[in-house]
Amino acid sequence: MTVHTMPDSVSPRRLWALVAFLLLMWALLIIRLDAPWFGHHDENGAWITTGARNFEIYGWSTLNYIPVLKNSPLDLSRPGEDFTYYVHHPPLIVYAVTWARGLFGATEMSTRLVSVFSTLVSLAALFVIGRRLYGERRALWLLPLYGLTPMIAYFGRMPNHEPLALPFILIFVAVFINWMRAPTWPRWALLALMAGLALWTAWAAAFFFAAFGLAAL
Repeated sequence: MTVHTMPDSVSPRRLWALVAFLLLMWALLIIRLDAPWFGHHDENGAWITTGARNFEIYGWSTLNYIPVLKNSPLDLSRPGEDFTYYVHHPPLIVYAVTWARGLFGATEMSTRLVSVFSTLVSLAALFVIGRRLYGERRALWLLPLYGLTPMIAYFGRMPNHEPLALPFILIFVAVFINWMRAPTWPRWALLALMAGLALWTAWAAAFFFAAFGLAAL
């Protein structure tokens, strides 16, 4: 893999362009932010908030820090019979929504904000990746090509594993580029942290890191 060296600074004019695009994406992502769950795309929001609500009612340690998706009251004396733990996906999205509900209130808005903030961070990380590989001008072109697709502009605020995993993955890539240029222990530690957070969010991230591991070798 050949990694080209690009200046690690941003001109004020292009920095303002980056800020303007992030504000545009913020405006798109918060449309109907507080709407009740509706449609097939909000099914994840319903079960994720159910897991968060159970943490709020029964406590983290009582549920062994594992999401429980039952809507009715739990009989804690009969785990496995009255309710089951949800272990099909990593739990970080449920944790993040629980924290967001504690900060902003138990609403659909607070649940969606987790994905909105994650999508904005992923956009900023993508700009850093583009700048480090191809320069500022091409990095700015990357943003609308990525951000204005329906997958990001519409689904980027949907409560789900993928919006939360993307910033961890893209920050990993941004650090990986510099690590390939000059490997250091702090960069390696940051790579390990981002990989760990992504894997605690979406198990499919394992395939991504396996591919980058092969590239590094």
